[in-house]
Amino acid sequence: NAAGTSVLNVDTTNGRVGIGTTGPGSILHIVKTGTATTIGAKDARILLQNDTGTVGAGGEIVFTYSADTNTERYAAIGTYATANDATGGAGNLYFATKQLPADTALTERLTITNAGNVGIGTTPASNEKLVVDFADNIWGLRFKRGATDLGGLHANSGILSVETGSAGKLYINGNVGIGTTAPGAKLDISN
Repeated sequence: NAAGTSVLNVDTTNGRVGIGTTGPGSILHIVKTGTATTIGAKDARILLQNDTGTVGAGGEIVFTYSADTNTERYAAIGTYATANDATGGAGNLYFATKQLPADTALTERLTITNAGNVGIGTTPASNEKLVVDFADNIWGLRFKRGATDLGGLHANSGILSVETGSAGKLYINGNVGIGTTAPGAKLDISN
């Protein structure tokens, strides 16, 4: 830089790179002193820029086992543009993983839209703040304290149940059942 001090330092002994530091403490160590508090414009930041302006294009941080191939990649955090024009751009943030080592593609698991809506297993529509897409007989939302099961939301064969511990208490299948797994009326209460 103009002051004659090194901005980029390579520690060949430990295989580390430092930007703004002469003693990198990890593979990549970035130090920037600053007081900016605006989200997206803080002094210590990493900027990924895609110059194409194409809707659907964006940037990613990709995690891989040993090589940058479809079978070796196992997770990614990324973003893609949903709109752009002369005033700026908008986009979604996503988290993607592979379920099995043999899978050849990453799957979006969690999406945060540019409107702040959240989708788990799906991208939410503009009028959905939180959407969880899950298969039958899967917990959609579960509460635990350590190993103690406190309950949650469970879905199976078109029936949504609210459960406490491991036992169902409230079942909804178009009708509402309290204490019954197959409510036969708009409100069906069983002891």
